[in-house]
Amino acid sequence: MQNNMDPQTRRVIMEPCSNIRKLGRTALAGKWGKASIVIFLLTVLIEAPQFILNYFFGKEVVVDLAKQLNLGTQYQNMIYKYTFSPMSNVYILLITGPLAFGATLFFLNLFRNKDAQVSDLFKGFEQIVKTIGLFLYMVLFIILWSFIPIAGIILGPIAAFRYSQSIYVMIDHPEYPITMCVAESKRLMIENKGKYFILMLSFIGWILLAAFIGGCIGAVYGLMTQSTIEITGGAVQFDAVATFVIELLSLVIASPVMAYVMSTQVAFYEILTGKIEADVYYPGMY
Repeated sequence: MQNNMDPQTRRVIMEPCSNIRKLGRTALAGKWGKASIVIFLLTVLIEAPQFILNYFFGKEVVVDLAKQLNLGTQYQNMIYKYTFSPMSNVYILLITGPLAFGATLFFLNLFRNKDAQVSDLFKGFEQIVKTIGLFLYMVLFIILWSFIPIAGIILGPIAAFRYSQSIYVMIDHPEYPITMCVAESKRLMIENKGKYFILMLSFIGWILLAAFIGGCIGAVYGLMTQSTIEITGGAVQFDAVATFVIELLSLVIASPVMAYVMSTQVAFYEILTGKIEADVYYPGMY
């Protein structure tokens, strides 16, 4: 049901998380496959080139966790190795903004019963400067808040919640500059950050289940194909083929869950902006 109140009216969402999730599921009815493909492509486009850049152009970095955390000699095998290339960070900075915009546009169109197409994922590149600018703006300020001593561990996530509606605002108001998109997101999220956190937390069971199933199937694959398994410092490491299969299967299984999350996030935004009716409180009106 549409809400005809002024869209500038501030709303504090009181609607139960279960009802908001139901809105997200309803929007996905008959469209789970297409939505999952978008999530799959989004993840592959972000992570696969990053892996390739690190693999071919990266240098091995060794982190001695026991030494850094002063855990003592009994933990001397807690050594973490990874390959890193600055080129992968540059890629992430250039690609994440446009792809996040495109994915958000797809789910917004899907929720509003518009012609949502997989090609929407790439629409952010049509305004690449603005979408990259918004992403960098948000990342910069989230990092700055996170760097505040002691309180940063809390202030960083809070800042991320404040900026969480910025891409939706940019899509609905393409005339807004970046700073106005962020400012409107901050306004919408006043007194709603706690609700948003609880809503996202309510998906933890589905996320853990998807991760568990993906891991189990991948492990079974590794054993059936007799893939090499090494025990290093208490950690189990499969060979490259098994690792690839595990990650691919985990992504396939996780994609519908993440589609469910993104569709529900759209429902949250639609309630915030008064486009659908829900149990809300209007500060200053009583």
